[in-house]
Amino acid sequence: MLFAHVVPGYFAASVSKPYWREEWGRMQRYTLWTVAIVSTVAPDSDVIYNALVRGFVNHSVLWTHSIFPYLGLALIWYMLYRLGRWPFLQMSVGLAAIGGASHLLLDVIVHGTPLLYPLSMRMFGWPPRQIVEGGVRGYVTHPLFLLEPLLFAVAILRWRWQNTERVPVSSS
Repeated sequence: MLFAHVVPGYFAASVSKPYWREEWGRMQRYTLWTVAIVSTVAPDSDVIYNALVRGFVNHSVLWTHSIFPYLGLALIWYMLYRLGRWPFLQMSVGLAAIGGASHLLLDVIVHGTPLLYPLSMRMFGWPPRQIVEGGVRGYVTHPLFLLEPLLFAVAILRWRWQNTERVPVSSS
């Protein structure tokens, strides 16, 4: 589901765009898009590292899948919001919090995750037995795997709808 994690980041950035300041330049806008997208896959950075360097596909760092870092980001966002200062930083932190939280939500749906790590190793989620026992093979052969192309299709449709030039209908 690594690639499907970027979809909520796309939606977070897209929905937040009306709140972006006009004075923010192109680089700041690219930064906001980058924060929104990267924050959705950052919790799996250990899996990517392990696959590329160590030769196995699994988590080795569990704090990235704990709710605590994202609650911390949400708290920082709230403090910045209450202060009413540093709007660019506020937007960046907010997008990072949403991205990380969306990652956890998708993981809870698909395979479960230790939301309370390091306080508890209890896995939260509703993963189908086929995915738990079958690992990656169980996942790609399970109907839940269709969630990935569905998320991408919804994102593509939204992008297409937003970027379609609206031509007024003539009354002649």
